[in-house]
Amino acid sequence: MSRAAFLFAAVALLALVGCEPLPEEYERAGTTPRPTNTSGLAPTPTPASKQISGTMTVTDALAPTPTLAPKGISGATTVTDAPTPTPTSPAGGGFVAVSAGWQHSCAVRADGRVVCWGRDEYGQASPPEGKFVVVSAGWQHSCAVRASGDVECWGSDTFGQASPPEGEFVDVSAGERHSCAVRRVINHLALLRAADAGETVAPGSEYAGGGIECWGSDEYGQASPPPGGAFAAVSAGAAYSCAVGRNVACWGTDGSGAFRPRGLTAVSVGKDHSCGRIDGRVECWGSAFASKTAAPEGLGWIDVSAGASHSCAVDRDGTVECWGFNSHGRATPPEGAFTAVSAGGRHSCGVRADGRVECWGDDTFGQASPPRGQG
Repeated sequence: MSRAAFLFAAVALLALVGCEPLPEEYERAGTTPRPTNTSGLAPTPTPASKQISGTMTVTDALAPTPTLAPKGISGATTVTDAPTPTPTSPAGGGFVAVSAGWQHSCAVRADGRVVCWGRDEYGQASPPEGKFVVVSAGWQHSCAVRASGDVECWGSDTFGQASPPEGEFVDVSAGERHSCAVRRVINHLALLRAADAGETVAPGSEYAGGGIECWGSDEYGQASPPPGGAFAAVSAGAAYSCAVGRNVACWGTDGSGAFRPRGLTAVSVGKDHSCGRIDGRVECWGSAFASKTAAPEGLGWIDVSAGASHSCAVDRDGTVECWGFNSHGRATPPEGAFTAVSAGGRHSCGVRADGRVECWGDDTFGQASPPRGQG
């Protein structure tokens, strides 16, 4: 048996016995070339690595136009088009969005403040002050959109992933070594309709999503989105990114060879797999390790998130289901109603209907110990 064949067999054996392959095990097997770290700093361990088979850009101009909704899920881009449980946030600090990163988490309070918890050696869990509408926790950095539309990032900037461009945006996603955001444009159609009806445009409706801009590592084309477009949300993974809106587009490297964007109204890009919503159904593609692409059936999924080696989704009745690798209990959600969920590295977090954040899974660095909902 050749060395490469032996190493592939070893990775498969680990999956069978319930052990999550380490990044170096994938690399030795030849499945994932990794970018070179030139920072001189030893990076933290990463989950299962991205499979590489070539760079592609896929667009679908026939996708339905989703409604723009706030998103705070790392690697999880959700544009809501189905009824959701109505959250009742506690006064002064209930949460409206949460994002589980690799070993840290971040959330947006009802008053716009961002709080983070977990590993913070690069400052990825030390957000700036101010009011934000979107937050995304990545691998060793985080990004958020201020109420003004400016994007601000904090944490590791080894590849420029925490150095966003100037301008106004409606959404942002922090990936592994890159970040992407949706440009904000004037919603002329909403303004014209309001003028014709003699009404005032609802707050936030005066803006819409435009093109995509990315920054950071671009070794696999993951930071080179197609030009133009009218997108509502974006999701940045490891070597791959996707966006949804009037169009659906993906760029970078997806080793699965099975990407099918048509009809997606939401998409979440994980480490080496992705999940999306189509008419209330969840479909996943990419690496099938630990059955993380085997999405269950539901009443009508309203949110979905692809993590490192597992996935989670919120059903229409507010219950959360997770599937895939379940070490540390990352894929064993608590009972009760949620409005959003985020699958991270080895943990997951969700926003309950009453505005509290609850997390489950690995808590080595406190990434699954969120602050209280009030404060």
